[in-house]
Amino acid sequence: MGILRTISKAIGKFILTFFLTSLIFTIGLVQFTGYENMKIVFSDIAGSQIGGTMTEEELERLQQTLLELCEGEESVELQILESEDPITIDCNEVRAVAEDSERSIVNVIGDVSSTTFFDEIYYKEYECNFFECIQTGQFTIIASAHGHSFFNQIQIYLAIGVAAGIIIVLIATENWSDRLKGVGWALVFTGISYLFLTFGKGAIVMTLPSEEQAGINVMSMVDKMIEPMMNGFLIALIIGIVVTASGYALAYREKRKIPERKIENRKRIVD
Repeated sequence: MGILRTISKAIGKFILTFFLTSLIFTIGLVQFTGYENMKIVFSDIAGSQIGGTMTEEELERLQQTLLELCEGEESVELQILESEDPITIDCNEVRAVAEDSERSIVNVIGDVSSTTFFDEIYYKEYECNFFECIQTGQFTIIASAHGHSFFNQIQIYLAIGVAAGIIIVLIATENWSDRLKGVGWALVFTGISYLFLTFGKGAIVMTLPSEEQAGINVMSMVDKMIEPMMNGFLIALIIGIVVTASGYALAYREKRKIPERKIENRKRIVD
């Protein structure tokens, strides 16, 4: 019976750690692939691609050309990136950029591009399910509404897995001090990933193209994706430390009660 309890407790801890880690990663992906967040990312990429293909002089000429076209106009149309459909530029935005030296015409074009083309890309219909698309190399599904919906759905099943792991640990242990320590240590092992992500984030960025090569701020994109995950792991680590410490405190308290009970029993026998 003791061996069965030990094995069951180990299985419960593994299930809890595995599903909780998966859940935290999925929550991060849900936040990263949300419509508004992906629109900002798309805007940055669109603007950087346009700016990356043009020199400072060409950007200045583009801005000057737009200012001339905008004379007496509310908006103008501009053809970019060999697209068949032109984008509509708000002339008030162009004039605002000319008055603000910290802003760039690239940002305006990137924002308009994201508004014009983003919905078509984000809401693209895929003829395969999520895993089939990944297997066939259609990785863009990850950053689409389809991927966002998939991550949202599996959160429920992962949460059920977390609950199952906790229940198994609670059933497999005989007292509350061991139960608290069992669940607590599983949370601590999960939360340690916070430290790995903190120190490993730089290594991840080093394996990716530089900002000059990619034309975008890679570090900013990595931060947007990893930060929600790091927050989740940090919360798990803090709760795990508190629960584990509570388990050891309860175990210490229970050990102190045993000698006190023996002394009381002896007194009763003497009396």
